[in-house]
Amino acid sequence: MTQRIVMIGTGGREQGGVASVVRFFWHSGFAREQGLEMVQTHTRDRWLRLPLFAWALARLLGGLLGRRWVGAHVHLSVRGSCLRKRVVCRLLRVFGLPYLLHLHSGEFADYVAAQPPRRQAAIRRLLGGACAVVVVAESWKDWRHSAGLPMPGVCLIPNTVEPSPPLAQPVARRQDRLLFLGQLSEGKGLPELLSALALLAPAHPRLRLWLAGDGDPAPWRELAARLGVLDRLDVLGWVAGADKTRLLAEAAALVLPSRAEGQPISVLEALAQGTPVVASAVGGIPELITDGEQGLLVPPRDARALAGALDALLRDPAAAERRARQGRQRFEQVYAPAAVLARWRALYVRLGWRAPTAGESAPTQEGH
Repeated sequence: MTQRIVMIGTGGREQGGVASVVRFFWHSGFAREQGLEMVQTHTRDRWLRLPLFAWALARLLGGLLGRRWVGAHVHLSVRGSCLRKRVVCRLLRVFGLPYLLHLHSGEFADYVAAQPPRRQAAIRRLLGGACAVVVVAESWKDWRHSAGLPMPGVCLIPNTVEPSPPLAQPVARRQDRLLFLGQLSEGKGLPELLSALALLAPAHPRLRLWLAGDGDPAPWRELAARLGVLDRLDVLGWVAGADKTRLLAEAAALVLPSRAEGQPISVLEALAQGTPVVASAVGGIPELITDGEQGLLVPPRDARALAGALDALLRDPAAAERRARQGRQRFEQVYAPAAVLARWRALYVRLGWRAPTAGESAPTQEGH
């Protein structure tokens, strides 16, 4: 039987950033090319989580006993993801299957620091047992030293997205609509975003916010009501495909005032489509956007700064479009799918998981 590579994590049919990354591996043809097969360990349905994880462990055990795989590509985030991957990777180590950790969460360093000593030691064993750790932002390679995390073979491979196909009916950008795409949570900066909306309301009487993403909208409706902007809020739920493309095309800006981030898919999608962006300067976002050039950056947790940046954008749409064009150019130069997939191919070569093709070279362990 031909040996393959197993990918372990959230399935591509789920919602969220990690699922978007997994979908990209399949939709781009990379999974078929590399012989990847998926073992899903998590789902949004809380009643199915435990049985799904048990089934995933059974599948992994069967594959390990049959020596089906040459390596494992493991997606890692915080909280439940970290707990599940500790169990999974301990099983992989018992059978001697090498694994790489694909680290997604910008909260990871803070999450590890907040754990009790015994759990920190378990996370260090998880990281130390990897044959490589892939991070999505340059800044992430620094905190592993200060945090004392054993992360051998660190490689920088950024996220990417497939640019959306053109809409069947082109739409015009609307200067009275802002768009949020992401998990409806405090960590994504929704308190600051709704406060900024309230600050902008007197000067921009027609301004509305499209709130799109997964999560419970009830707390944010309540906060919007307290701030007097509930009538300016359109809660859209999860959007995808042509609906997402249309929202990005119509919105005056994508707004993502996160308190912590890795390399957000929504910002990459906006850059790829040429949508103006206002975001907080956290995690890998400043590597995507230079403030004033490809978009506008603000400090996290600062509603007044966010309102000021949005006011400047709304008052000068020509400047916003210039920045959006520069953002698209940066995406095409650095984050385009072909460039990112070339890095993944090269890493798999370095790990001995596939043979190199002509002209292919592997990334160094520091990701250059």
